Amino acid sequence: MSVLWGTLDGVGERAWWEGIQEVLNAHPVPARFVRARVPIPVTARLVWEHDGGEETIDTEANGWTRDLVLVIVDDARCHIRGIWLPVADIHRR
Repeated sequence: MSVLWGTLDGVGERAWWEGIQEVLNAHPVPARFVRARVPIPVTARLVWEHDGGEETIDTEANGWTRDLVLVIVDDARCHIRGIWLPVADIHRR
């Protein structure tokens, strides 16, 4: 269902939640992790629910565990800004 806002002629912006997708390689927030003192520049591999699968983005890491890294995702398709990805999907720049 498409919801349009702000115009009388039916042409306008999509609702904020339209186009939201899951990042399939994202993990739940771990119980314990280390925070970065300063953001670390990284390249991250995202696997989107729709949109053709994989995408590589330049971003920043803000925390980690032995197996996971917290990265910033500034993309309208993602309903949260920080996601935990497997270490194998992250490379330092």
